Amino acid sequence: MEIYDNTLREGLQNPMIFLDIKQKKKILEAQINAGIKKIEIGFVAIDDREKEDIRILLENKSEADLYCLSRLLISDVDECIKLGCDNITIFVPSSDDMIKLKLNKTISEIEIMIREVVGYANSSGLSVRFSCEDATNTPVERLIKFYNLAEKYGAKTVSVPDTCGISTPFS
Repeated sequence: MEIYDNTLREGLQNPMIFLDIKQKKKILEAQINAGIKKIEIGFVAIDDREKEDIRILLENKSEADLYCLSRLLISDVDECIKLGCDNITIFVPSSDDMIKLKLNKTISEIEIMIREVVGYANSSGLSVRFSCEDATNTPVERLIKFYNLAEKYGAKTVSVPDTCGISTPFS
């Protein structure tokens, strides 16, 4: 089992928290010193400052695999490549509510996007991790379909995040 830590992204989703690059470097160093081997260091779609922070953090290549977060968009994948990322987490909203709120697309359209974007990232040499946003509110059959597609087109890892915090260890 491996730990995938997204403190440098997920832990900063509070409007009252703002870390400069020195603070982010300290957190990254602490994560690496703790033996964490997979670390998500930022989300390319945030803004130019976030992209610059990602670029700087990627300069400190280490024994940990550093991941950049990407929406299910080729333009985001291209940004990750431009920044020098070797590892990418591509996510897509998967529950009915999230699909309607964020994408306004059909399931078939999303399946085509998974094939195209994950395939593109994989063929570009990135190690791909695929994630469904709001997975615990998503019909299991859809999750299986999305994850199988992602795996077929090159995802090496998938994750099942409890975006809205509704799961228990038994569910």
